[in-house]
Amino acid sequence: CANSESLSEGMVMHSCMIDFNIKTDMQLDNSFLKLYSLCGSLEDAQHVFDNMRQKDVVSFNTLILGSAHTGSVNVALSIFSELMSESILPNKLTYLCVIDACINTEVEAEGKLLHCCILNGGFDEDAMITTKLVKMYGKCGRLEDAQKLFDIMEEHNVVSWTTMISVFSQQGKNMEAFRFFHQMQQEGTQANKVTVVCLIDACTGLSSPIEGRHVHVYILNCGLDEDTVVNNYLISMYGKCSKLEEAKSCFFGLNVHGVPKWNALIGAYVRNGCYSEAIELFHKMEEDNIWVDRITFVTI
Repeated sequence: CANSESLSEGMVMHSCMIDFNIKTDMQLDNSFLKLYSLCGSLEDAQHVFDNMRQKDVVSFNTLILGSAHTGSVNVALSIFSELMSESILPNKLTYLCVIDACINTEVEAEGKLLHCCILNGGFDEDAMITTKLVKMYGKCGRLEDAQKLFDIMEEHNVVSWTTMISVFSQQGKNMEAFRFFHQMQQEGTQANKVTVVCLIDACTGLSSPIEGRHVHVYILNCGLDEDTVVNNYLISMYGKCSKLEEAKSCFFGLNVHGVPKWNALIGAYVRNGCYSEAIELFHKMEEDNIWVDRITFVTI
């Protein structure tokens, strides 16, 4: 029930246990905690948690994760504080969940305190945790701290490189984002779909068709040009750089007829004042029975 997010069926099971006066143990309580947390029913999850006779790190992790996913960052941080006060040792998953909560709300002070806990717990050499911390500092605009953490990592993989490219691009430091990309290439790390999407965003921020073309060539060489998401980003990028021929080439070069692809080219036309072409493409969507969405209508 938890994995399929079938809340009502899970609640029936819980009610049956209560009706038949079946005593639960910590493992079963954790299962109900997982059910309510994954289904976003935090009030019920908290009720189960508060009434547990025994709790372990799994209990705390489950509630922290559920709170983080529903945007209840203060609840997640409060549960983490409770865990620390009860002398239950947090594990790697605990820290990953709490960092996610800090990333989603950009709480700088709590993030620093969490970093201290990670150092004290000896998890500072874990690549996954360090990469999450880099992302957290980047989202808070503390790029210098993000850079320091990245530099002391023993090894860099595609995830850590992509994180640096992403956070610098999101903070408007697009040339620095490309510097990381060039370093990544020098170290021989192959970019993935997420990396090139972040790079395309950086090109859009620069409004630079030159950098955009370099990224496009790289995408072709990597064989990522058939990916619909990457292709749609390229169409939008060329549109924002006023390179409509390149945008059209990307549009007609992919034999996928999803609405995002059409929206990307319609948006490119509108941004460049080609209104009749945008409306003509809209009518072509109708002829081809492409189901339009809200973005299509707003753009038209």
